Amino acid sequence: IQRTLGLSGVIIISLSAMLGSGLFVLPSLAAETMGPNAAAGIWLAYVLAATVVLPGAISKAELASAMPVSGGDYIYIERTFGPLIGTVSGLGLWASFLLKAAFALIGLTAYMYVITNFLSIELNPLVVSMSVLSLVVIINILGVKKIKTIQTPIVASAIVLLVILSIKVLLSGEANLSLP
Repeated sequence: IQRTLGLSGVIIISLSAMLGSGLFVLPSLAAETMGPNAAAGIWLAYVLAATVVLPGAISKAELASAMPVSGGDYIYIERTFGPLIGTVSGLGLWASFLLKAAFALIGLTAYMYVITNFLSIELNPLVVSMSVLSLVVIINILGVKKIKTIQTPIVASAIVLLVILSIKVLLSGEANLSLP
């Protein structure tokens, strides 16, 4: 199986996953759970998560250079432990991706409730979320190169908007950096 995605594609897809769930959904859930004095705990949780993930990321990078084929974790496990363990791990990875997608959809649905209420629009947020899910499935079926092509402008605009929003809040003098 030949690789079809380069470094820029991997970065775009990784950034979209991190921005989607890790930045737009998780901090608000953590802040709600931890209460008003959660800022230090949330930042510490992200730092600890990064230190835990770093060895795995370095190992994956080494494996990717040793086995330059498409397939990721499944290929590494299947080649190391055989097809039976590879199949079991492949099913586990699939379940993991399903849970990540469900988490992202829950976050999207919550955002849709806020947006529709703020704009006084009569839309069923659940229908919109399921429509987005259908669109994402279709894009994934088309292949990883299409995903990169579609996600590049989305990730770029999200990063630009986050930077503009951050600068605007910092320059306004209204920023309370002790709050999440």
